[in-house]
Amino acid sequence: MINNDQIIRTKLHLPFTRPNLVPRPHLQAQIAEGLRGPLTLVTAPAGFGKTTLVASCVAETTGPVAWLSLDKNDNQTGCFLNYLTAALNEIDDSIGNVAAQLMAGLQQAPEAAILTSLVNDLGAVDRELALVLDDYQLISSQAVHEAVTFLLEHRPENFHLAIATRSDPPLPLARLRARGQVVELRAEDLRFSIPEAAQFLNGVMGLNLDSSAVALLEERTEGWIAGLQMAALSMRDRKDAAGFIAGFSGTNRYILDYLLEEVLASQPSEIQHFLLYTSILERLTAPLIDAILSDDESLWLGGDGGRLPNGAQKLSQSAAVLESLERQNLFVVPLDDERTWYRYHHLFANLLRARLQQANSKLIPILHIRAAAWLEQNGWINEAIHHLFAAEEMDRAAELIERYGPVRLAMSDPSTLQMADGLPQEMILARPKIGLYQAWLFIIQARIGKALPILHQLARPNVVQAQIPGQSWMQTIAAVALAFLSPPQSTPQMYPLPDYRLVEAIPDDESILRNTADFLYGMALARRGELDLAVAVAVDCLEREGNSRNLRTVPTLASFLSRLYLMQGQLHATAALCHKYLDPVDENRRMFIYTTGSMKVDLGEVLSEWNCLDEAELHIREGLLGNESWRNIMTDGFGLVALTRVQLAKGDYNGALQAADRLEARLREGAQPREFDEDFRTLRIRVQLASGDLQTALQWADQILTGEDFDHHPDYYRLVLARIRLAQGKYTEVETLLAGRTPEQSPSSQISRQLESNLLLAVAFAGQQRLSEAYELLESSLALAEPEGYIRIFLDAGEPGRDLLAAYLRSDSPSHALFAQKIMEAFSKSSRVRSPSSQPTRSIEALSARELEVLQLMATGRTNPEIARQLIVAPGTVKAHTASIYRKLEAANRTEAVSRARKLGILK
Repeated sequence: MINNDQIIRTKLHLPFTRPNLVPRPHLQAQIAEGLRGPLTLVTAPAGFGKTTLVASCVAETTGPVAWLSLDKNDNQTGCFLNYLTAALNEIDDSIGNVAAQLMAGLQQAPEAAILTSLVNDLGAVDRELALVLDDYQLISSQAVHEAVTFLLEHRPENFHLAIATRSDPPLPLARLRARGQVVELRAEDLRFSIPEAAQFLNGVMGLNLDSSAVALLEERTEGWIAGLQMAALSMRDRKDAAGFIAGFSGTNRYILDYLLEEVLASQPSEIQHFLLYTSILERLTAPLIDAILSDDESLWLGGDGGRLPNGAQKLSQSAAVLESLERQNLFVVPLDDERTWYRYHHLFANLLRARLQQANSKLIPILHIRAAAWLEQNGWINEAIHHLFAAEEMDRAAELIERYGPVRLAMSDPSTLQMADGLPQEMILARPKIGLYQAWLFIIQARIGKALPILHQLARPNVVQAQIPGQSWMQTIAAVALAFLSPPQSTPQMYPLPDYRLVEAIPDDESILRNTADFLYGMALARRGELDLAVAVAVDCLEREGNSRNLRTVPTLASFLSRLYLMQGQLHATAALCHKYLDPVDENRRMFIYTTGSMKVDLGEVLSEWNCLDEAELHIREGLLGNESWRNIMTDGFGLVALTRVQLAKGDYNGALQAADRLEARLREGAQPREFDEDFRTLRIRVQLASGDLQTALQWADQILTGEDFDHHPDYYRLVLARIRLAQGKYTEVETLLAGRTPEQSPSSQISRQLESNLLLAVAFAGQQRLSEAYELLESSLALAEPEGYIRIFLDAGEPGRDLLAAYLRSDSPSHALFAQKIMEAFSKSSRVRSPSSQPTRSIEALSARELEVLQLMATGRTNPEIARQLIVAPGTVKAHTASIYRKLEAANRTEAVSRARKLGILK
């Protein structure tokens, strides 16, 4: 079930709305209309009343509406999904129970599985449901954006989403607009009109302004609600309101500065102090405010040199003060009906902080330190560290990172350790354990330039010993990491691998760092071609972890071992290992870190080799999604290569090119692991060649063969160049490229590379009518492939490969006839049996059920109004559907759309 200990319940509550709000029926009607469709988007800068408007509309809605107020912590995908599930469960207790179970256990399920269960639960409810995501501009995580996109694209008809944000979110808005599936309200819609400004200033704020004064103030603020509110606060009890308005001018920035002075000046000094001191907090609650406002000699007010007034101690009864501020409309927003949690209007808080900085900058660190202490005591560790950073208390921040970071990491949350990025270099060296964790995270994210300086320092014998005598094992880990990162050749910069007995000396209670050292040691061995030794290291690690009673994490070496098995071509062993650790009902209740994503990708590669393409794609995509919060470069790299090859096998060339583009972009973000050197150079051209773009492939081959890189790294190019020459029918050049050469070790299967080379060479021999040599190579390939069930590698040889297999089966006494026949049956079932030079088939985006209905009626000659009447929808909806049909079928008009649909078999 949902872990209530990690949920701020106020984030799920509908914000409080006052009964005397300015009525805005035209906007509420638009939102109500949007809540009957897929998406309602309310986008405007701060202070335009987005939250108030949506909340007031929701409060009058008869159907259930879930509310989620977002903050920066929701950029962690797990945190977002936890709150999303809790919010939906608030409105219907049948929603999210499966998702909560998937997240509540020590084993975190893939995000796709959690979202799928939520979508299924929503669809099972027999009434209309809506969800509001407020303050969406605080979300910067691509993984969270993809989760929201998943909800939008797979939502049941009874589910509706509303988003309030300061800027357009990176969601598929263009597609939704083209389909007429989004209702949008923007700043020009939300700004107060003159009648609304009059109602607000005179009716809500209690002023008595004439129409000309209202019109002038509305013009000066451009209908900006927050500006009008601050102006009204400034004019309360002011006799010369007309004079105030007459002198009220300037851009918003200057208006805000001026009004802040006016608003603060009209408040008692105790309230001014209260507002300034609490402005450092993102969320306000009475106990936290009491903690930072405790009367103490260290609290001094700038300027007059006096202490915090004694009245401030009375004001530390903060709940009453917060309620009073709310009643005064002083930019305090209640976050729950119980008046426990509040926040300041964001812009108001920013201006208060600026004023506090001017009044007494020395006071700010004291406030941050007190806030950090309370937050730590109440379990909000990352927020506590943020306050310590703001106070420049780096040593105390480092202490929290070192104390809580490894615990959070073992719970699949790297965020606390990632905050070590804010520590100075000398602090990292003073706490070498933090440095090791930080370097490890840098390595898996390909930020090698940041990892190396830390490792070079920690590898020096005098550094660790000077800080923590007797802890030389930390130096060992740094040395292992440097050996892993060393160049492949023997150079002066190459670090030797330490004796493995030094790794074994790492203390048992440092399990995560021991796993890290084992992983890096095994990877270094693999990079040196010593796969058997690497496997031994991984197996020993897994056995050690299996014998531990207290450890509840799946070791990093589980995913590493599955990759090693792949490199050795052991498909069955890879699948068995992945299934063992990916089993969602694992009896040991083990937790996955980022290993889940890696093993999903590995299992997907095995399934791809077995030609189970749909299942392979599902696992690979789940693996990539599960890796989002970790950004492990190896998982992303292997996953995108595998996804490209699966898309290619399915004939989806556009999808394959997109995956190859993602791979190139991801590898350019940081230091490129050498495991992807070949794919980085050749994967895109493989897709283009398979799609039938031989001309581009020929131009690329000419450039490569005359370039320096081919002279230095010819083995990276041999297989793809052989495919190009084979497509040209230049069989002797294929023989020159491949004959007598053994493919180098590959991070994917070395067997698959050998099979690819043998098959290309066999097809070249057959093209020269050298059938005995072709059959000999084919037989050796079948013998190599049969034990592990390699199928896809033969299918990727295309029609020439199928012809060769057919001829082989007709030959005298083929030794591997049964396996060859199995491959031929797979050829028959394959949706893509073509030579590398055949023409591509364009991938057409599937039409929805409603679009198919519209298309069928279009084919009968009915007009849009006639279609609308028959389907009982608005004419505008039909227009949106026809626009989407034209786009998907790449047609300019009805005639072209119907004709193309018939050619594609969509229409009979």
